[in-house]
Amino acid sequence: MSRHDNQIARHENIACVTVAARQSSPRRDRQIGQPVRRNASIQIVALQRVPREFDIARLRPSDLPRGQRFETEPDARARRDADRERFEGIAGLAEVADLLWSCSGDSPCAEVCCAVCGRQFRRWLTGQALRHQSGLDLQVVTVALESVATKKLAKYDLLVVKRRVAQKFRRAAPSAKFVLGGIEAEYRQGENAFLLHAHLLISRLPRDELKALRSAFADIGVTRAIKVQALRDPAAQISYALKFPTFHRPGSQSGSRRSKAIPLPDPALKALTLWRARHGFLDFVLMMGLRRSGGDLVRIDNRKT
Repeated sequence: MSRHDNQIARHENIACVTVAARQSSPRRDRQIGQPVRRNASIQIVALQRVPREFDIARLRPSDLPRGQRFETEPDARARRDADRERFEGIAGLAEVADLLWSCSGDSPCAEVCCAVCGRQFRRWLTGQALRHQSGLDLQVVTVALESVATKKLAKYDLLVVKRRVAQKFRRAAPSAKFVLGGIEAEYRQGENAFLLHAHLLISRLPRDELKALRSAFADIGVTRAIKVQALRDPAAQISYALKFPTFHRPGSQSGSRRSKAIPLPDPALKALTLWRARHGFLDFVLMMGLRRSGGDLVRIDNRKT
């Protein structure tokens, strides 16, 4: 167990929060064709306590079966090590592998492709969402955003995507005063492309606005661009809102029949990793009606919440 692992293990009720700008890397800048954002990409650099009642690591503890529990620290370490080995074998990802080797409790690498840092960020974000949902009438909405060819993903600007999505929401669903969730990229092997989609907690919308929202995203080219669910199991549903997988499920995923998860092909993994390397964790968070205040997300209409 590394010093980083020991330090995190000593803090049972913490999660990392974002308070400072990430550093750029000349070699990575050359790889992706432009500098990593120094000011916009906010990274994990400090520890913040998560109230026990909103701590997903306690709500979905390690003694539950895999798939029901929140990812444990050993789970994250094993995935980080496996990803690092793959990065070392793919041309152009050597520096990312080096960053994962250098990750420690005193100096976390804060890379989106680091499963250990990602778990800490997800723990913090889930706690924030659970805190807000307890006092609001919310529903879960999954939205297909855009399809991006694998060869174009590495230079795709996620912040531009978020601006387009926010504009569609403001026009189609003006009563969506609260929106919080994460954006993921799902690999579609048959199309050799990634489907960007978002899992969101949203203020309950009237039927006409849901209809308008479906129309706004109807040009994505998927069968169901928007899926709406009632919020019945907050801990399980909210913890699913943001993940950073390095696998895919070939074939149809309709209904309850899902194919087995397998590792991404090397070209897809390289494109996904370089794309993630351009961004910070908060870049993958889509929120409306919220702002950061220190280590918390607060509602704009009520800054004390």
